[in-house]
Order: sequence, then C-alpha cells, then structure tokens
Amino acid sequence: MKSWCILLFFLFFSYVFSSSAQQSRYKIRIQDSSHVPIPGVLVALDDSVHTQWATTDSSGLAYFDDPSCQTCAVHCRMLGYRELDTMIHFRGSKVLNLILYPVSRNLKLVEIRSSRPLITSSHEKIIVNWEQLSAFTKGETVWDLLKQTPLVHIEGDEHIDLLHKSVIIYLNGKKQLMPLTALVSLLKNTPANKIIKFEVIPIPTADYDVSPGQAVINIVLKKELTDHLDGQTMLTALQNSYMNPSCNLQLSGKLGKFSFIQTDFLQLSGGRDVFTEDYDEKLTTYHTREKEIRSRKNTKFAGTNWYLNADIDTQQQVSFNFSYVYNWVAPANQEDANFYYYSGNDPKDTPDSTGYTHTASNEKSGNLSLALNYSSSLMHGRLGLDVNAGLIQYYDNTDQYTTNVVNKLTQVDTPLHILQSVRQRVRNTSIFVKGKYKLSPQFTISSGASIYLTGNDNNLIWCTYMTDAYVMDPNQSYLYRYTEHLFLPFLNLDGQIGKKFSFTVGPKYQFEDVSGKLNGNSTLNRKSRNLVPTVILDFNWNENNQLNYSLTSFINRPDFWELSPLRNYFSSNQYVDNNPYLRSSNNLTHMLRYTFYQKHQFILSYSNNKHDWGQYVIFKPNHGINLTRVNFAYTQNMGLYYLSQFSFLNHHIQINPAIGVEQNRTKGQDTILANYARWDIVAQCHSYFLISASHQWSAELNIGYRSRSVSGIYDVDDILSADLSIKKSFKRWNVYLQITDPLKVNTLHTQVLTPLLYNMRFTSNYDSRYVLLRVNYMFWNHQIHVDKKSSVIDEINNRLGH
Repeated sequence: MKSWCILLFFLFFSYVFSSSAQQSRYKIRIQDSSHVPIPGVLVALDDSVHTQWATTDSSGLAYFDDPSCQTCAVHCRMLGYRELDTMIHFRGSKVLNLILYPVSRNLKLVEIRSSRPLITSSHEKIIVNWEQLSAFTKGETVWDLLKQTPLVHIEGDEHIDLLHKSVIIYLNGKKQLMPLTALVSLLKNTPANKIIKFEVIPIPTADYDVSPGQAVINIVLKKELTDHLDGQTMLTALQNSYMNPSCNLQLSGKLGKFSFIQTDFLQLSGGRDVFTEDYDEKLTTYHTREKEIRSRKNTKFAGTNWYLNADIDTQQQVSFNFSYVYNWVAPANQEDANFYYYSGNDPKDTPDSTGYTHTASNEKSGNLSLALNYSSSLMHGRLGLDVNAGLIQYYDNTDQYTTNVVNKLTQVDTPLHILQSVRQRVRNTSIFVKGKYKLSPQFTISSGASIYLTGNDNNLIWCTYMTDAYVMDPNQSYLYRYTEHLFLPFLNLDGQIGKKFSFTVGPKYQFEDVSGKLNGNSTLNRKSRNLVPTVILDFNWNENNQLNYSLTSFINRPDFWELSPLRNYFSSNQYVDNNPYLRSSNNLTHMLRYTFYQKHQFILSYSNNKHDWGQYVIFKPNHGINLTRVNFAYTQNMGLYYLSQFSFLNHHIQINPAIGVEQNRTKGQDTILANYARWDIVAQCHSYFLISASHQWSAELNIGYRSRSVSGIYDVDDILSADLSIKKSFKRWNVYLQITDPLKVNTLHTQVLTPLLYNMRFTSNYDSRYVLLRVNYMFWNHQIHVDKKSSVIDEINNRLGH
C-alpha cells in the first residue's frame, strides 16, 4: 500500500510539472457587423478581482495568457464605435468573436441583449447576471436585487439567509468588514445600475475569508476604464403605518490610478407590528389572550461610507474603506400589550382580570469600521497575494422602561415596574492573508489564514421603581464579558483533469478560544481544535450538461447575541432570554447541482446539525412562560430545488421561477421534548415586463410562497408574499414605484409544538404592506480628458487606470 501511495504521488507531481510549461491562451476576435476584423481595439478582460488588457492586432485578435476566470467581464473601446460591456464564457472554446457597431448620430434606441442566460453555474458559484436585466432594474438598489435572487431570503429586513445559512457579503472579491447595520444601509443606498452580477456561493472553498458554515454572495460592480466623475442622489418615501423618508448622495469617480465611491445617507425607519397570543392550560382551564402593539416610528439613521482604490502599477492594488453609521431613537419607541385572563377556556367568557404592559425604549448606537486591502500579482500572474485587515468598533446605549399592571377584581396589583439600562461595547479586529500560486495551467494552490479577535462587554443596570424613583437592584444587574479568539489556517488546491473534470479540495483548521464571564464568574470557557474539510467536484459532460458536488463539515458555535443573558419581559410572568451555557454544534452538509443548457438548474442539499440550538418554551408553575434557547439532539434539513429562466415576446417578458420541496426535522434530548418533521413547498417567481422600450417603461411582479412547515418547535402555517413595481426612465431621471403585500396576506400564524398539556398559538402581523416611491437623479456625469504627449502604451495604461 505504501508503494502504491508513493507511485501515485510521483505520477501526480510529474504530471503537474510536466504541464507547467504549457500556457493557456485565450483569444478574443473583434469584428464589425460585416465580420471584418477591427485592429487597434482596446479590450479589457476581468474577473471579480483582477484585470488584463490588450489591443487587437491586424487580424482583430486580442490575446490573454492564463486568465483566472472562465466566466469573465469584457470591455471593448474604440473611437468611432459603440462601447461594448458584456459577459463571456470560455468553457469549451479559447477563441470568441465579438462585434462592435459604429456610432451613428441618427441611431435610434437600440437594445442589445446577450443570449447568455440570466442564471449560470461555474464550479462553486451560482451566477446571477443582473446586467442582462439592466433595462428592467432601473431605479432599484442592490438590496432590491438581493431580495430577487434565487435561494436568498431576507429576514426582518436585515438578516440575509441562503439555504438556512447566514451570508457574508463580498464586493468585487473583497470581504466587506463592517457591521450588519452599516452593510445593509450601504446596499440599500447603492443603485442597481452599478451591478454586473451576483456570485452566489452556498458552500465556499477554504480560501474564502469566512467562518465555517457561512455562505458568500460576491457583488461584482462595473469597472469604468475611462476617467470620469459621477454624482447621483436618491430620494425615497415609504408609507406603511408611518411615513419613512430617506435620502442619499453618492459620488464616484476615477482619475488615473485612483478611483473612489462615496455615499452619505439619512433615513427615518419605522413600522407598527401587531402580535397576538392565545395560551391554554388544559388541566386547569386557565386561559389568557394577549394583544401586543410595537410602534417603531422614531428610529433615525445617518451614515457615510468611503471606498478608495489605487492601482499602484499593473501588478499591485490597494484599497481603503471607511464606514460610520449612527442611529438614535427620539422620542422613545413604544410597545403596548393588553392581557385578558380567564378561568375558563371559552373565548366568550368574561375575563376574571385584565392587564397591560407598557415599554418605552430610548437607544443610541454607533458603528465604525475601517478596512485595508492589498493585492498583488507577480511572476506574470502565476503568484498572487491578498492581505486584508479590518477594525470594527460598536457601541449601544439603551434604556428600556417596562411597566406591568394587572387589575384583579377591585384591587390593582403592580408586580413589575423596572428600568433596564444596557451599555454595550464591541471591538473586533480581523486579519486575512492569502497566497495563491499557479503550479500549471491546470493546478493552482493557495494557502493562508484568518484571524479574528473579538471582545464584547454588556453591562446591564437593573432598576426597580420604588415610590418616586428608580433604585438599582444588585441581584438583577450584571456585567457580561465575552471574548473570542479564532485562528483559521487553510490550504486549498484547485485542479482540472482533462476538459471535463475539475475539483477543489481544501482543509481549514479552526483554533478557537472563547470565554464568557458573568459578574466575574466564568460561564463559558471553550478551547477547541477542529478540522473543516471542503470538497467540490465539477464534471462537465459537455457545454450543456454540468454536474457539481460539494461537501463540508464544520463546528458551529453560538455567538454573543445568543449567549448574553439579557431578558425582555412581555408580562410579569412571561419573558424571553438567552442562554450563556449553549454548546457548539457539529454540521455536515452535502450539495449536488445539475445544470442543463445553462438554463435549468437542479439543486439537492442535505444538512445534519448535531446539537443544534434554537428557541424553546419552558412552561413554569403559576402560569409562568419562559422562551429561551436550548441545544437539541439534532436538526436536519433536506431540499430539492429547481431554478430556471424564460423569456417571451422578443425578451420583453422575463420570468425567473424557483421552486423546491424541503423537509425540516427537529429532535430533542434529555428534558427537551421535541420530535417533529414536516415536508413543505417553497416557491419564488420574479417576472419582468418591458412595457415600452422607446419610452423606457417597465414593470416587475415578485411572488413568494411557503406551505405549512416546521421550524424548530414551531408549526408555521403557509405564508404568501407579493409585490408589484413599475419603473419609468427619462434622461437622467429614474422613477420607481412599488406596492408590497397589497392584500395583507403576509401574516404569520404559529403554534408551539409540545407533548405537554398546553396550547400556545401566535399571530404575527408585521407592517409589511407599504407603498414605496423612489426617485433617482444623475446630476453629474462628467468625462475627464487629459491632454498630454504620451506613447501608445502610456495612453492604454492611463485609460485603464494603471
């Protein structure tokens, strides 16, 4: 056996180094409409990170050695011809033909649509080519496009979910090192016309700067080749139960080697959510009904984001990102809950007593983030280096006043009148280093490490109202300190064997040191060493049939927000808190993707999460109810999904359906009583209509549906969502009008699953019905011309920013 291993090892490296002399050269031929070659055309080829450029020779050919992409963006510029920006795919061919059309003063509106599908597949990536729908997405933002991306689900208008995984956002191949609130605000204020594509990566390879178990969405922005200055402003008015106005100003430009994007925004956010709860005790016939109204109409956001980039030379690039978001609540947001207590379980009975809980919250918080990135390409592109460093500083000051009153017959009982004052500070430092070396045209190896250093202090001062003042309660007050140090080295190998088979294998090793202290006493001390393997296999039978298999296994750990013992009261005997004693879980994920004609995609996924955690309801004596987080024995998720796209009437109608079936299973352990499973159907359909090309009118209809399902210990009724939008463009103006949930069907009905003799039901009526009007105005679009004597090469470098 040892001899066989040595022989295979020798044969592998003999093949690698014998092929290292071979060079993979791609050619792009530029022709006019009569198929005559055009010499002297400036052609740029770029993936999501690097750019190569060339000029066409007398045969109209531009040559690119060892490109790092198979699906690439191409930009063509030539005096007297229309500029061409498109996506090309080199699979199965190393020579591609493109056509440039001459500029004509009498040219009427012409729409050029690529025949390339909207949704394609490339190794670990599902690529959504939004530039294909540029005629339909005018007036929208990057956040709007995320909501329309297949397999992506937005929870609470902030959390991004991809096949039950949290998502890390990349921008042009670089991880965005900023808090979630700041990132969401940036995406909501970035126009969609700057987007080329989304690269959706459910299972990232080891060389991505993400924690195990996270998914990635890489947003690829357009890269301008000419010097310019752009300015645009966006005014938005959203009307739900309250008016929510917002405005932003974005400046972007490029001058020689330097480019920048600067965004400032101001926003008022709010809504009025209504929740109801019915609770029955079958043995005692005790019954309560609750109606809670949460009013969030006074939350204000202000922020700025700066992105600066410099191309030091053709091989080196450095970028810097600064972001600050400040939000405050003034006056306080209100929450009011009314309770009705019954001795019998007939809803027609007269309540024995009534009560209410009133909560007022004042909040101020700030997010500061700094990020620095350096990348270089050496040895004619065979050696690459990426270094990222980031710093996040976050603070939150919240004062929450809670008053609970219960009226029992002729007496008034006040069991709860408190003030919870929370002072939170978060500090995070991260470093990522990756080296990448091309062993041969077929094999590339990369290695590096991620380092995360996080400290989180949560100081709660609990005060009880006594006579005429709030008095601190030392038994309820606490200081919780959470420290997290992670070190994740990795090794990754990409390879291609023949023309049909490619692979990526890469282990990542996780060194974890996490501690939590409650009032100086240790509640958490976790030191672990875990191997995180990832395997991706890609088989291309031909250009129209592709099969991809991915496997990963990792340890998933609860974060600070799930460990902090903060408690929120809904009534004197019902509260929600976290669990500082949660343990980590062990996840195993398989995914199989089949792509047919780059148009139909079938995805089969399976995930088993041992010791996963989730919310659980503990029924206590004297009608007490505690909602907390616990570890289950395991949870399982299995799903089969189908994605496609169809066009009708000469591309004036585009329909992108996504449909799937899922099974979710939850199994309890010890005192955690749970054994639930259910199959459900999920469906999305995004439809785009080009009403008038000449007058630039378009419309959009988005529909989402999920049948009755199980989530943890909750049985969730089917839910439907819909929104309709219409868009008009003229000159420098884009007007966007959207109506969401007009029939008020997006209401969540949930029941707690328990074998005990309790019946608990919830209805969540979120403020999801709204009308949104957005006006985008391009007030500045200035091309910069630099007159100087230079050689042809200097002129090319100047136009490309090198």
